[in-house]
Amino acid sequence: MGRFWKTFKGFLPGLTSGLMVGTSYIPFPPWALFFCYVPLWVYVVEGTPSLRRVFGQGWLAQFVLSLIGFFWIYHVSREFGYLPLPLAALALILFAALVHLHIPVSLVIVHVLRGRWRWSKGVTYLYLALSLWALETFWPMIFPWNLAYSLIWARIPAFQLADGIGFEGLSLLILLSQAGLAYSISLSLGNKEGEGRRQWRQWLQLPTWVGLLVVALFWVVLSVTGSWRGELFAKRSYSTLKVGLVQGNVSNSEKVEAEKQGYHVPDMIQKYFDMSLKLRDLRPDVQLFIWPEAAIPEFLDEHNRYRKHTRLFYDRLPVLQRPIILGAFSSDPMERFPRRDFNALFAFSKEGLMVSPPYQKTKLLIFGEYTPLAHVFPILSKYNPAGSGFSAGVGPQIFLLDGWKIGLQICYESLFPSFSNQVARWRADMIVNVTNDSWFGPYGEPYQHLYMTLARAIETRLTLIRVTNSGFSSVIDGAGRIYTRSPLFEDWSEVVTVRLYHQDQPTFFVRYREIMILMVMLLILIGLWFLRYLNMRNQERVHD
Repeated sequence: MGRFWKTFKGFLPGLTSGLMVGTSYIPFPPWALFFCYVPLWVYVVEGTPSLRRVFGQGWLAQFVLSLIGFFWIYHVSREFGYLPLPLAALALILFAALVHLHIPVSLVIVHVLRGRWRWSKGVTYLYLALSLWALETFWPMIFPWNLAYSLIWARIPAFQLADGIGFEGLSLLILLSQAGLAYSISLSLGNKEGEGRRQWRQWLQLPTWVGLLVVALFWVVLSVTGSWRGELFAKRSYSTLKVGLVQGNVSNSEKVEAEKQGYHVPDMIQKYFDMSLKLRDLRPDVQLFIWPEAAIPEFLDEHNRYRKHTRLFYDRLPVLQRPIILGAFSSDPMERFPRRDFNALFAFSKEGLMVSPPYQKTKLLIFGEYTPLAHVFPILSKYNPAGSGFSAGVGPQIFLLDGWKIGLQICYESLFPSFSNQVARWRADMIVNVTNDSWFGPYGEPYQHLYMTLARAIETRLTLIRVTNSGFSSVIDGAGRIYTRSPLFEDWSEVVTVRLYHQDQPTFFVRYREIMILMVMLLILIGLWFLRYLNMRNQERVHD
């Protein structure tokens, strides 16, 4: 038993931080949001671990948090990949083992530099936070996330500051707060190097309590400021729009059969029109209908009107007597070869006329919507459930519909601030996001994707309307008010009266995001150069 406990204690720093991060991210309450990396960082700074142990503890932390936060990979592996239970579990394990390696890499970088340049503890904690932020900002994650999204999930008012610094900036403040707290704990533990094993009560000395108080006051001030900022924005002039959201809850099996064999498409067309007409009869004042991603799994371009199901859709469209935005498929004209297919958004006037070329999705989900390297090794498409998948569009687009300028997103694109910022620079009146999260199951991912999408409304101060196939459909306005949230895996429709706030210019974050990131990176590099310079000067003095 003693040997087991000794071995177990050796894994505690990474295991503890991994558990804290994983259970503080959406959909869990953010109970450890401001100290989840502290055990890992204190281990790196206070102990004398080898480079291998530093990487190992960081790897363990990212593995555990990935298992907890992204356990829905198991569900999608079975639902979309049709993998048997053991292979789906293996897919989750492999995903968790590799997906967030930026965490151990950030520890290794700081550990190496500290050893070479003899950093103080305070500098080391500072750069542990800065290196993690820099890597999480630029690391090629499949699902780019950071801890700041938990602020909007928990409705901590500090999220309202995202129109100035974005959720990336808020994430930096969270990590810096953790660095300050870790440093205060380091002061409590004393100045003796190499003593990694200390009693927990030694962590809770006066410097630790001071650090906790300072961090708490800092976030109270940010939250009060954020609340004031949100209320101030809500006082701006606005117009209203009555939007009909229609969530059809079409099953995955029906979607697959519709896309591959053309089955069920007439039934889907019938269902969405029936739900919309019923909603229009209940609320004749509805001004715009929105259907979710791939609501009609058919090619709806003008040059595809000869297709049977496309004709059926166009024949029914004028009956709606309202403008509509919906997800469907798009393709190149017949004369182009090779002909490409796209996941797309279409907009039609109340007369049933297409008002703009379809928006073709730009940022595609790897394996879900395209097979990497399939153009080089075509055989790879045979083993991917998505086949060769879709082609990518040329970039963001705006629909001009009944006088509204509507910025567009399809599903995964909502995770990228730069994408939403572009339509905000084009002075969109609102953002419409259509999604299908039905492949990911009822736990975890639908909540994460929802609130990461809603975050774009705060950064741009544009009302964001999200309509999904199976939930969560929702609306958030530019002031951060969430109007509705649909149930999961149920047929649902609702007319929501939303506010479209008038803005003189795009938000500070929209205008200067790239510059702010560049400035922080420049300050990080200048700091490294200065620390290297000081180390060289100290070495010269020793030699003298």
